[in-house]
Amino acid sequence: MKNVDRGSMTLSVACAAALFVAILSGCQADRSPGAGMADPYPAEVNDPRITVLAPDLRPWIGFQDIRVDPDADKPLAIDVPVRNLTERQYLIDYRFLFYDEDGMQISPAMSWRMVALEPKQNVRLHGRALDQDAVDFRLEVRWAR
Repeated sequence: MKNVDRGSMTLSVACAAALFVAILSGCQADRSPGAGMADPYPAEVNDPRITVLAPDLRPWIGFQDIRVDPDADKPLAIDVPVRNLTERQYLIDYRFLFYDEDGMQISPAMSWRMVALEPKQNVRLHGRALDQDAVDFRLEVRWAR
């Protein structure tokens, strides 16, 4: 048998131990939740009551101030002006979901309505609750189907 240099043997054992530790630590993935991302849109243009369901539609339309009909004798009515920010015509669907004072969605939900957004033009998206108990809403917008 050949004589093995004791220094080489120690180095080989140290390398093997380091490799083993590296493999073990790689198997233990960090499963903690990641930090939340800050919202890139300022609050005045980021109303949480408006949801654009198609991410690729978001940069092409802009929403203006929401108008709520204050008539207490009628169910909640909402108008949301939306502007096409491009030089192309877009067809979108929208619907309003209405909620009672406990935050529960009121049924039936409004069906989807289609509207054409002409280039650089404003359109008002209108919805009225069917129930007098509606106190809040959410607008959902998507590409037309």
